[in-house]
Amino acid sequence: MYLTRSFSRVDAPLLQPKTEFADFFELFDFTPRVNWTKKSLVADTLENDPSFIADLAASVVRQLHESKCLREETVIRYGLEFCMAVLQDRGYGISSVDQLHGQTAREDHHNIMMVAGCQGKEILRARVACAFDFLSQVHAPFTVVFSGKNPSKTGYPKVRTLNEARTMEDSYYSLLKTSGREQGWPHKVVKIEVEDESRDSRANVTEFFKRNLLDTKKDNHVFLVSSSFHLIKLSLEFENQAPNSSRIAFITLLGSEHPASVSVAASVPGYLKSMFFQVYSVLLEERRRFSGLAKHVQVSGDQLEISLRDGRKLLVPLERLPEVRNGDRELVERCVLTGNGVAISWPDLGQVIAIETLLSKW
Repeated sequence: MYLTRSFSRVDAPLLQPKTEFADFFELFDFTPRVNWTKKSLVADTLENDPSFIADLAASVVRQLHESKCLREETVIRYGLEFCMAVLQDRGYGISSVDQLHGQTAREDHHNIMMVAGCQGKEILRARVACAFDFLSQVHAPFTVVFSGKNPSKTGYPKVRTLNEARTMEDSYYSLLKTSGREQGWPHKVVKIEVEDESRDSRANVTEFFKRNLLDTKKDNHVFLVSSSFHLIKLSLEFENQAPNSSRIAFITLLGSEHPASVSVAASVPGYLKSMFFQVYSVLLEERRRFSGLAKHVQVSGDQLEISLRDGRKLLVPLERLPEVRNGDRELVERCVLTGNGVAISWPDLGQVIAIETLLSKW
């Protein structure tokens, strides 16, 4: 799947509070299941160290998967779909090969692709195969940058691939040879660059811009190739580091996996944890940002129905609300949200109740 957006210096939030993410919250969010005696502890940890809880949750998913306790295709498919949804929410739209073929063929555009490295050789091969397949279809001139050394200096416990960029370069030429295209497309129009200094995603992007590979006289179309979950972090890093003076017209993301094909994700032990660490990092940040914010409230029967921005619904019996339970029914039903969803107000009754107050009790 290919996702493209026109490049803008306007910063976009990682997620907007849109209703389509409610399904993902319902699927993956475990925080509503936390015992009430631990809710305060979890809330404090989410505020101070959300990556710890994301890592813990992802570790549990990996263990359950390796113990054959999860429906493999289902959990991986939903994880990949979540990653795609996050990117689309940030402004990336689905593009077809035909659309991209037309854009890359323009003489006033310079096409450049960065393929990000990682430690897993199967994942590296999948990323290179994704890039190779795309280049073989568009038949346009490209500069391709294989990026990454290894994470040894970042505290990574065990280096398995000493030079990620060189490994990807070898894989690319191997694909050329086995496909019989050594003298044709895409070999004739692809210029290969090897960047083997970077040791993490931020450095991938920093080294990319250090090499001055963008055309200063043409509009640049940048293609980022990586695992689908990694594109969330990589694209955001790229957008943040891009110089204001760079002539970047479009960014296209190429995920090396697809929700309909989960073979690589299922076969590589560390893949599932890495993907769900990204899933939970996003979800928990959204839970922290939007917890206590409501998007809709109404009185239904003998209950107050509250829809929260993070996808949850809260049902509060009116009899448990002494502030309004004795009020005239018509006035009780005239409730509205105030403060961008932080509280519910009954203007005719002169009452206001904070959402956080209700969450602490129900």
